[in-house]
Amino acid sequence: MHTHSFLRRRGINPKGVWLAALVALLACLVALALWQQRMPELPPPVAPVATPSPDLDSEVIGVDGGSVRSYESFPMMPVPSDHAFAIRELASLADLASEMPAVLRANLAEKVAALPCGSQRMKLFERPGSATLLNLTECRRPWIEPGTESRVVDNYNFGALWIWDANGLHDVPALARYFGFMYESGAVIGVTDRNGNGRLELWLSGTTCEPGEDDEPGDYCQGLWIVEVSGRRLQVLDPQKLVALPTNPMKKSTGD
Repeated sequence: MHTHSFLRRRGINPKGVWLAALVALLACLVALALWQQRMPELPPPVAPVATPSPDLDSEVIGVDGGSVRSYESFPMMPVPSDHAFAIRELASLADLASEMPAVLRANLAEKVAALPCGSQRMKLFERPGSATLLNLTECRRPWIEPGTESRVVDNYNFGALWIWDANGLHDVPALARYFGFMYESGAVIGVTDRNGNGRLELWLSGTTCEPGEDDEPGDYCQGLWIVEVSGRRLQVLDPQKLVALPTNPMKKSTGD
């Protein structure tokens, strides 16, 4: 009321003022709507996804220093029982609580969380006095495809692997990059230290061909690699020569 009296004393029609204000407000709303139409539509926010770092290159040495071709695996043969590590299966990392130090377990959990994993199911290949191989069978270890700079590849061949010894946890390189099998069928079927040097010998097997309808069942479409792991150095061993070695006394792992 006071505002209307003030405006009338000065010869100003209050209704005209409010009408002008309403028109100005509508003009602002129209301008805002037109401006929003011209603005490009922004994509919805995307939740951050943890992307594991691709595996680094490794030094891969063939038998007698020769080259390694992933399709030239050895014929299948059983893991020798005299030096085969025992295999134990666990459902999750929590099952290691009673035997792995908390710091190492937390470190392993962080590594596993950064990988694509269907579950935490794992196999432990172990023997008293030697290092232990941890194999999370439903995880994938990414790597950069050879010949490219950034194309990341991953599959379920061999799962994700770590060696656990007195010095801690050690990453095993992405074996599938060098020793992959058909249909992502590659698996660690055994671990030995046949030559007694303290370095784990990983027995890797998988499908290498498709048997015909008339073929008899057998192991001829199963290939074998035996790879000795020393840090990022992967040494391919000849199965026949390795099995022919005389039995060596058990030695404690050196952590090499």
